[in-house]
Amino acid sequence: MVLKLERQGVLHDQSKRFDFLLTESAVRWQLCDASVMAVQIDHLVSKK
Repeated sequence: MVLKLERQGVLHDQSKRFDFLLTESAVRWQLCDASVMAVQIDHLVSKK
């Protein structure tokens, strides 16, 4: 578990930049309530 958390730490490193490509089907696949999905999509598009 400790190693997993250490690996995830790189995602919060401000000196690193990550670009992700999501297919439309990945964004449209509804895993939970629409209101929750809306918040998650808003979070994705607001990250810079």
